Amino acid sequence: MNSSLNRKDIEDFWRRSNSICDQDPPSNPENLNVQVRRMSLAEFTGLAPQQKLTDIEPPTWKSSVSQSSLLNSFSSRRRSVLSNDALDSPSRRLSPRIEEEMDVQTAISRLRTIEMKSAEMKAESGSGTVINADDVLAEKKRANDAIQRIQIVARQLNQLPSSNATETSSAVRSQLSEMIAATHSLSTAVRQIELNTTVYHAELISTELPQVFSSLISFVSKLDATAMAANISTPSRKTSLISSSYSHLLANLNVLNRAISSSV
Repeated sequence: MNSSLNRKDIEDFWRRSNSICDQDPPSNPENLNVQVRRMSLAEFTGLAPQQKLTDIEPPTWKSSVSQSSLLNSFSSRRRSVLSNDALDSPSRRLSPRIEEEMDVQTAISRLRTIEMKSAEMKAESGSGTVINADDVLAEKKRANDAIQRIQIVARQLNQLPSSNATETSSAVRSQLSEMIAATHSLSTAVRQIELNTTVYHAELISTELPQVFSSLISFVSKLDATAMAANISTPSRKTSLISSSYSHLLANLNVLNRAISSSV
């Protein structure tokens, strides 16, 4: 295919390409004086003058939708996305949120169930999942946070007046729910730590965790109004037993926390 252009084609191209197409081109194309028009940056980018921009009518949705409502809608959608981005770690799967209020007997039953499942996880530790060092640190922090949550709830329950420290109190029932959730989180985190530490530290932690369960059940049982009323005649005696169980629980939690912190 011949790619060369004859004179007629060149003249036709110039005539179509330049603003002077209505004028006759010179006889010699090389002497053609092409006028170049300079264009400003604003014109090149399509930006209109400021007064023209102010004349543009705002979108119709702005008149009916406030910025705050748009922000709230975005935040709601973002929260729904983040809720589906949870890490698929073993401890995350084993830690359902417990938000309902519960009475003393239900709390004790939950504690015993968590203890039983923890023992089953210990028996099956040989088939557990080994995690990396960063995940181990995350599980240690999770266990430490759970211990602090249990300590805070226990202190609040211990400081309640004897007349309110019963399972009929809404505050007590909510705090018991928080204690169960924290205990569940502690148990699953501890088992992950045991799988990823030395044999010595694993045995040390494994020995201390049942002591925490025992002291938790003992402390919570002191809040059972019926059982306490049947065996104790004076409120001061009841307060003394609750405080004693509280001190025992704190001691066991501190020992377990030191064992977890010292694990490598």
